Amino acid sequence: MMYAQNMDKTIFSSHYPDIAFKNDILNNIVGGGFLFLGILLFILTFEMHPLTALKFFMLFVCGAIFVLWGIYQLIWRSKKMIYRPTGSIIKDYSLFFDNKYLNALINMFEKEAWEKGLILEACSTGQLRLDFLISLDKEFLAMQLFRYVGSLYIPITSMCYFVGDDASEIFGSLLAPHISLK
Repeated sequence: MMYAQNMDKTIFSSHYPDIAFKNDILNNIVGGGFLFLGILLFILTFEMHPLTALKFFMLFVCGAIFVLWGIYQLIWRSKKMIYRPTGSIIKDYSLFFDNKYLNALINMFEKEAWEKGLILEACSTGQLRLDFLISLDKEFLAMQLFRYVGSLYIPITSMCYFVGDDASEIFGSLLAPHISLK
């Protein structure tokens, strides 16, 4: 079954009722470890004798790298999306298209006629971007089409949600050649 929402919301900014955000304990532990190791290297840097300039520089650079990596882990990788009914992790992906496929892609959304041949035309970059979220068990799929205008991708279709067999059917027929879910 397909559900659609307004175009003023994007696939990543709005919340579907069956999506939950949970802390990823492993990424929090790894991020905290990197942050602690980086701070420890900074402390060791200032305890060294100034004549060992190369060691001082190496410890300082490694400390900075570990601190930055720890902050990255704690801020951007600490949460994961979960599809509540099945408890499956949700991943996000994007496909890009040339502008010549604009009308065909919009028709695909409006008529709900999901053309496999059109999706096979995806390329590595383009003015059109098809974003989607899919659960690893293929029970949830959300799609939205964006167009590059100025320096941003703006939504040009509403968000479409698919659940159950519809989601796994659309994933199998359209997206499976482009993505391997792990």
